[in-house]
Amino acid sequence: MKITSVLSINAIIWLGLGIAFALFPYLMLNLFGIPNIPENSEAGLALYNHILAFSRLYGAALITHRFLLYSVRTLAADDRLALETRRGILSALALGNIIAAAVAITEQFRNWFSPGGWLMILVPVVFAGIYIFLLATRLKAVND
Repeated sequence: MKITSVLSINAIIWLGLGIAFALFPYLMLNLFGIPNIPENSEAGLALYNHILAFSRLYGAALITHRFLLYSVRTLAADDRLALETRRGILSALALGNIIAAAVAITEQFRNWFSPGGWLMILVPVVFAGIYIFLLATRLKAVND
């Protein structure tokens, strides 16, 4: 698989999730097993509104991540760019996905226990594996 294709697919997935979190936070929170707060609880309603705000901010961050991924997709595959730079891009993406997967795994087994949690584990694990594979096979250093 081409590096540009992987980055484009990763960008599309994060865009979809970003839009979902930003525009449909109620739906996304339900995927993670976060129940609606009864309207007669003022403190509960305030807390739930804060949770919705963070969901929307997370969506905005995913959308931003998508634009960044889409912007660097050709750089990571450009043979005219230094090998260290291209390896740096894929290494950063692999590390970021490993960290995201570690956090998602921790939260899935500590808090979520939900389908949304499995989705947030699956996406970064798959892409971390792909980026590591690309680093090992396509962007090997000359002395490797």
